Amino acid sequence: MRVLIVIFSLLLSCKTNKISRENVESSTQIVKIQESMLNENITDYFIIEHIQYGMIRIAKKKYSKAEVCLPNGTYYSLYAFWNKNELNYIQKFDNCGEFQPIIIKNSSPYEYYQNNSREIIKSEVKQYKTDNESYMTLTHQPLRYFWFVKQNEIFTSNFDKFDLTTTEDEPNLNHESNNEQPIVKLNEKSEKLIILLNEQNKFKR
Repeated sequence: MRVLIVIFSLLLSCKTNKISRENVESSTQIVKIQESMLNENITDYFIIEHIQYGMIRIAKKKYSKAEVCLPNGTYYSLYAFWNKNELNYIQKFDNCGEFQPIIIKNSSPYEYYQNNSREIIKSEVKQYKTDNESYMTLTHQPLRYFWFVKQNEIFTSNFDKFDLTTTEDEPNLNHESNNEQPIVKLNEKSEKLIILLNEQNKFKR
């Protein structure tokens, strides 16, 4: 017997002096991350939230809650990146709580963030555009939300990964420029690391 859990979510974009998200379950977790960073005197870091509309999670009968997170409502996963005492860290969070921080020994997305933070914060992914008057959208696509913190000043951004794609029948006029945006490059570096750590089963509660 299998249990299917269909997970839905919402959208957001803003700049603020305090991390928050109204009516979204992850907002409480994000505020906790912010408070933890302040307590550790960490003034520069960033957070990525992964949301996939209509995502399905499958758990076998007699599943272990320690192994499978079955949320009540919207499922999310957050990844915080920071540096402390010359060591780069990543930590995962989701509806069921937090995972243990992991020291990143290889080239880190955090280093790219520190070296290009101004360009990353200013960069923007534009909507899928087919001509001068037409735009295209597709529901149930992966969404990425970002919280960038520099000297405790917070900037937020987001994009739909569909806007990074193109097709022969309906070419995306913003395809090339979107994929060259620093925020997209940061996301690529972060996702590669997250995929690697997942494959190595490094995320532990």
